[in-house]
Amino acid sequence: MLTACGGGDSDTWYQDQAYRVAFETARDTLAANPLNLQPCLRLDCYHTVQVNVRVTDDSGHAAPTGTPVTLTVRDVSRGYITTLDDPETEDINEFLQAMGSTVEETGGDGVATFFFTSSENPGDVVLSASVNPESGGTVSGNQTLTVGSMQGTGRPAQTVLYWYEDYLFPAEMGAPSTSQVTPLLLDEALGYVQDPEDGVNNIRAEIFTGTDSGEYLVAQGADGSSNQGTTVTTASQDGRARISVKAGNTTGFIGIRVTTDRADNNVDNGIDQPVQDAASIAVVTSVTGSPLNILTEETLPEGTMNELYFVLLEASGGTVPYTWRRTQGSLPTGLTLDETGVIHGTPSEAGNDCFILEVEDSQSPVKDTVQGRFCIQITEEAN
Repeated sequence: MLTACGGGDSDTWYQDQAYRVAFETARDTLAANPLNLQPCLRLDCYHTVQVNVRVTDDSGHAAPTGTPVTLTVRDVSRGYITTLDDPETEDINEFLQAMGSTVEETGGDGVATFFFTSSENPGDVVLSASVNPESGGTVSGNQTLTVGSMQGTGRPAQTVLYWYEDYLFPAEMGAPSTSQVTPLLLDEALGYVQDPEDGVNNIRAEIFTGTDSGEYLVAQGADGSSNQGTTVTTASQDGRARISVKAGNTTGFIGIRVTTDRADNNVDNGIDQPVQDAASIAVVTSVTGSPLNILTEETLPEGTMNELYFVLLEASGGTVPYTWRRTQGSLPTGLTLDETGVIHGTPSEAGNDCFILEVEDSQSPVKDTVQGRFCIQITEEAN
């Protein structure tokens, strides 16, 4: 956190005290954004970070609600600033226009909220926040963020999946039934994973659950040949690859799992240290339907400590696509929920965890939501 101070001598909230501007960010390193992905709020949204600018007097008293704060990006080639339409609403928040500088007012806690989204260009970027006290002058502070740090090992540490389509139609309908999905491979410093050696595949993609009606994947192998099936392999370039997902002839959900190997960035010779991500896409005959409903039963499949776990949550009705989020309780340690409805990871503790999840559709202007209670039993490793 960085703090900048300035003077003030009026009889308002900063009465005869120094004026302070402080930055609060969850992290100071972001992944580079070669796909030009839009800002997002997910926990795995490594190219966007929330930037809170807190304005107080010297005693820590919050600035009055509505105090204007200006935030500026000094090098717009590294990324841009956005704000939310209404961060207090429960529906999906929409980001406002991209910009190099904007003004946001403080809330009741003296905080003005912004978001910074990276570009494809790695390097340091300086954010500058400024406030104009009623007593005159300008008080400012700076925060340095690093985009796509190249100081990591270059070996896979995180894999993130990005869909090009929100949903698919069955192949027999003649409507769009194919989507591209891009795995983005990052090292521990959020830099791009190094390209594998020539002729080596470093990504394995598979359908771990589907409609069982002929869906399949297509990818180009490291040798240049095209391979298709429920499991395919491919090689990344500049930390990313492209895989096609083809729907079958019936509706449902297709769950995709992508794996790479941190040990040697090679999946052709086996996988010793798997790094994975998973997501799903709906196959529908209509974008809108009956009332939104959760199909998955409360008791989810059991898992075992230190063994990979995957389960796909399903819903129906409403308007696709769906967005899932956790509202109460905690998932077993080591598991995460993807917004497309996939719970995955490697559980590290035994026990029975119950939690409340919410699914939201994309109906406009008022989105529909439904909540459900789910439980996962994690057992100890077998002797």
